[in-house]
Amino acid sequence: MKLPLKCFIALCVVSATPAAAQKVDIVDGGTMQVDGTLYRLWGIAGPEAAQLCDDGWPIGKEAIRNLARLMAGHQAVVCVGREKDDRGVMMAVCKADRDDLSAGMVRDGMAWADRYYSDDYIDIERDARYERRGRHDHSCELPMWLQNRQAPAAPRPKPPAAGSKK
Repeated sequence: MKLPLKCFIALCVVSATPAAAQKVDIVDGGTMQVDGTLYRLWGIAGPEAAQLCDDGWPIGKEAIRNLARLMAGHQAVVCVGREKDDRGVMMAVCKADRDDLSAGMVRDGMAWADRYYSDDYIDIERDARYERRGRHDHSCELPMWLQNRQAPAAPRPKPPAAGSKK
């Protein structure tokens, strides 16, 4: 049974127990709001909500459905901030229980590994391309904003892991 997009996303809005209730709103294939805080998923570039592939496939809507599916059935979504992007939005490693949502989106072919900030998901993207998952089975070009972004002149230092002392 195929659920309408709004109904499917609503399944992820509140976790299973009232004591741990949290509100998760998916903005697009790489951005979500958790309990009122906006996060971009670390290391990926997700499609815009209305983005279509050149062949007409609605990658934006499919990416939102996929992100909701990755969160469905989990107790909570936890995001650990890494750094702010060039628009001031916190980029974070977000997990549904122990499942890395960025890795899941790239693995399913619903997002691009964003090499500007991280090389964490490049191997996963290569495997998804080989298996023709999601966007790799369609004519989906990199979003123009990502194509136009210049790579940093020097390798970016990796931010310290959460909880580590500097």
